[in-house]
Amino acid sequence: MPFHHKHQLNEEIYIFIKGKGEFEIDDHIFPVSEGTVVRVAPEGVRCWRNLSVEPLYYIVVQAPVGGYKSSGTISDGTAVQKPVRWEPA
Repeated sequence: MPFHHKHQLNEEIYIFIKGKGEFEIDDHIFPVSEGTVVRVAPEGVRCWRNLSVEPLYYIVVQAPVGGYKSSGTISDGTAVQKPVRWEPA
């Protein structure tokens, strides 16, 4: 990302899946690599860079702050009367 940016309404969640890099939020710089997950509030000034000759792969999810309203239950789920059977590993 060759420039710093922030958002007006959306937070972002970055999920790094391969490579090594650095992430900066509001002048705080920290390493990122496979398995790192970073949440950034809309007002957080952010930027990141690759530190390797290999690509830095990530997934970013962007949504309005508070866009997910959980009831604390799985009230949307429905049980299915089916036995769980796994093949031997």
